[in-house]
Amino acid sequence: NVNAPLVSSSRSSKDVASRGSYDRIICDVPCSGDGTLRKDVKVWRTWHPSYGMALHPLQLRIAKRGIALLKIGGIMTYSTCSFHPLENEAVVSALLETGCVEILPPTKLDQAGIIYRPGLQHWMVLDDDLNEVTCEEVTCGPKKNRLGKNKAPLPKSLWPPEQKRIQEDLTRCVRMVPHDNDTGGFFIAVLRKIRNFPMSSKQNGNPLVVTPKAAHHELHLVDDRASNESSSESPYIHYKRGPTGSRIFALTPSLSQHVHQSIGSAKLNLVYSGWEETSSTGKAEKNATTNT
Repeated sequence: NVNAPLVSSSRSSKDVASRGSYDRIICDVPCSGDGTLRKDVKVWRTWHPSYGMALHPLQLRIAKRGIALLKIGGIMTYSTCSFHPLENEAVVSALLETGCVEILPPTKLDQAGIIYRPGLQHWMVLDDDLNEVTCEEVTCGPKKNRLGKNKAPLPKSLWPPEQKRIQEDLTRCVRMVPHDNDTGGFFIAVLRKIRNFPMSSKQNGNPLVVTPKAAHHELHLVDDRASNESSSESPYIHYKRGPTGSRIFALTPSLSQHVHQSIGSAKLNLVYSGWEETSSTGKAEKNATTNT
């Protein structure tokens, strides 16, 4: 879910903020992949510094989405197969600055004797000509930046944090260098949620809030008493898509909680829901199959 919404026009902020439902989340985000250079030789030819710069906002949105879905006290691992600090420590730093997560030390790696390097506290932001780009150059209004493209200013989260506490916390990140353990390159941060993100309908451009999906994609509960099956006989909850939709979708109660009643359902589109035959005798048995 790239757009990572947390609020929708049909839910109050108080209702959404209390509904993180996961104890553990693995957040392995899209990345430049330069950690795979031992097995993927084309990385040597195609990698460039601005690749990570372009991926950073997406990675941060996905990571914030994962944190939002955690229960208070839940744990998420943020990981990439990249060495680029803009994709790694810069994202973790932005998460720590929210005050909603804390980073845990990698004690199990220590116990297992796995070699790793600590996270970086300082780094430079470089353009494709390997010239340093300073925060002041590209965050002072929508002007042409050092990358040579007319775009909105680069996010300040690309640069190292100014807070000493966050700098120290970043050393708890894990950098795995290929020749240390005869593996690929990898980055890991173990994060624990300590409070919910503040919720509001307007958050000054915060990527957590996005435009709700089109009305014709919204799921609407169908009164089972009006359907062909009585609600007492059907184990499914029935929906139609859009206020005037005629097609009926059958969902199990557990799936319904995620597709229709969860934090992220504001951006989930139900593609189809139907029946399939699974009986070894050839007799048709009803089993809901759903694709979102």
